[in-house]
Amino acid sequence: MELDPLYRCVAALDVHQIIYASSKKFVGRFWDREIAQGMI
Repeated sequence: MELDPLYRCVAALDVHQIIYASSKKFVGRFWDREIAQGMI
């Protein structure tokens, strides 16, 4: 099944934003915990 190039591009952007948002949330939690422990 061949996807339309434009649709494929949009889908890739969408996946990238989801990954970016979730990794940012994870990293934010990690830094908050490190700062709370006084390691930074």
